[in-house]
Amino acid sequence: MKVAYYTSAYFIDSALETIQSIKNKVSLHLFIEISDISKKSTILNIDNIHNFDFIEDAENVLGPEQWVKFKPYFDGITMVKFIVHKNSKSLSIHSLLSSMKLGRYFQKMNFDIMHFDNSSQRSFGLYPFIDKSKLVITLHDPKPHSGEKNWKSNLIFKLYTPKAKAFILYAQYSKALLKKVYPEVSVPINCIQLLPFTFMRNYLPKERKSDNSILFFGRLSPYKGVDILLEAIPLVLEKYPNQHFVIAGRTSYDFQFNETMISTHKNNITIINKYLALDEVAALIDKSAFVVCPYRDATQSGVLSTTFAFGKTAIVSNVGSFREYITDGVNGLVSEPNASDLAKKIMMAIENDFYKKLESNVISNASQEKLNEFGNIILSTYQNVIK
Repeated sequence: MKVAYYTSAYFIDSALETIQSIKNKVSLHLFIEISDISKKSTILNIDNIHNFDFIEDAENVLGPEQWVKFKPYFDGITMVKFIVHKNSKSLSIHSLLSSMKLGRYFQKMNFDIMHFDNSSQRSFGLYPFIDKSKLVITLHDPKPHSGEKNWKSNLIFKLYTPKAKAFILYAQYSKALLKKVYPEVSVPINCIQLLPFTFMRNYLPKERKSDNSILFFGRLSPYKGVDILLEAIPLVLEKYPNQHFVIAGRTSYDFQFNETMISTHKNNITIINKYLALDEVAALIDKSAFVVCPYRDATQSGVLSTTFAFGKTAIVSNVGSFREYITDGVNGLVSEPNASDLAKKIMMAIENDFYKKLESNVISNASQEKLNEFGNIILSTYQNVIK
């Protein structure tokens, strides 16, 4: 079975892990969409894309240093190509013509399955070339996060959803949400889970130091609940006045900090408001005691998968699919999305280093059994589509 797996730079951290489960079961052709905006996103760090062809070998785009890190994940894959969009606008005549060119290439390759890892705005021009009978879509977020609605993404989603012959999601919660938001979807919906993002361990610092800080990291957006964490911090400091918190990531969607509160507790809170390089993320996680995800809403979380890859535990909100990944009191703690309960759970984790016991139950690698399970689910999805 010949499969085209089309993902983007924004999802390559999760895609790298997922394809390990399927790469030896089919002839897998991996296509990674990249642009000037996404060339330094998630686990990619590419300086310049303008000297590459539209369809370019992965080894050329990544360069020798990065290729060494990626190659073990690509071993066993028939083909790995980058789809290089040099125009910064996601919806433009240039991107439309480029994706139409890719569509003709796909038609020529005559794939048995077209597997879209989400649907990108730059894939708009692919639409006329996609055979409905071959399309499988992995959805990360069936519904936009609060404060992050985007008409362009919604347009693409509405365009491709009716074409899909099957969906794959990363949580049972997401499956239920898709059925609720789009009740007209009648094709099969199968679920696997996000695996730990082991690729990030390539960036562990040589000199490893622990400062036992409590870490929030990732894009700072309204739905992430950073304000809930900031409200919880003074409650924690009443009992643990020397506890240090780190909030790291670049603000987005008009997110704003409570500057007064931060200045009041400036000795206990470090704000790193910028895009984090891979080695910076790795160092922050590695030296922290544990991670907090005080989200207001969520489907699944790449932050949690990254945290697990480092063998660290987390406190998560009781929203979305977090309970499918965290068993309260076993491999992490689950808090209600409010400051008082979050503070209570943080203090519980600190008390007598309880977080270390939780950490001992974190699974930081996908077992072969788990890879086989997920691979069989994906393969079965493909077989049902083409039968």
